[in-house]
Amino acid sequence: MQVTVWYLAGCPNWRAAGQRLRQALDQVGRADVPIMFAPVETDGEAAAVGFAGSPTVTVDGADLFDTAASTGTLACRIYPTSAGLVGVPEVSAFGRRPQQEGDVMTRPVDTVPDTGLRRCGCCGRQRPADEVAELGVTPGVYICAGCALWAARRAGLLSAVRQIQFRALLPNFLNRAPAPHTAKAAIPILPSSDLGRTAAFYARAGFADVGRHDDYLLLDNEGVELHFAHHDTVTPGTCFVHVTDATKMWKQLRDLGVDGVGEIADRDYGLREFVLTDPDGNRIRIGSPQPDRR
Repeated sequence: MQVTVWYLAGCPNWRAAGQRLRQALDQVGRADVPIMFAPVETDGEAAAVGFAGSPTVTVDGADLFDTAASTGTLACRIYPTSAGLVGVPEVSAFGRRPQQEGDVMTRPVDTVPDTGLRRCGCCGRQRPADEVAELGVTPGVYICAGCALWAARRAGLLSAVRQIQFRALLPNFLNRAPAPHTAKAAIPILPSSDLGRTAAFYARAGFADVGRHDDYLLLDNEGVELHFAHHDTVTPGTCFVHVTDATKMWKQLRDLGVDGVGEIADRDYGLREFVLTDPDGNRIRIGSPQPDRR
């Protein structure tokens, strides 16, 4: 069984699609199935693999969603979801194929034994449940201690991590229950006059729609969450998103023609930043350490 995510480097949604596909496979007891990620760079490659836009997910060469959708052209793809058309399928959508005997995506969940192991969403290794931590409020996505430290190093936060006692930083990895007051995440709640428009805008910046409630929207980009509440009259808000490489993300958004992308500049406090302004005027400051300060 070969599961492949075909993608264009300039379309940011393939990472979120891979995460959701991994979650769907794990939920049906197929943690043993690896996911291959393959870039598509030419029209010839797109035609050869039946590419229907980025991301396209295939199982043994067949498009997981629509075998008639192949366009053979280099373009981003949109999927129908409960929030409208966005750039990445919902987790539940991976199980909506016509059921076939032995189908990788349709094994009943209640037949899957709980082995007590959890797969790290970063390195892919399976670990005992008490050696991983669940990411924020994203159910079923875990990270191990080694990958947590690697991510901190890549984000330029390792110096800060070293100033914190390791037992206080990663209590789940050391069999110690966190104190009742332990914070897990700080998530901004920004205003939106049109949640569907907001979801479509941030999809182009790599944020997937992971939840919709009454007048409330949850977006996620590899564990980083933005929340939005509907308001008829909007007073714009602001927040900061720390990324690995602000310059790379800035170029990708510019290449995609995303509106509201400001100029990028180095700040005297050591970060390289730009501002992404959404249709409601919310300002998302996006930054990473300057190359000479990493």
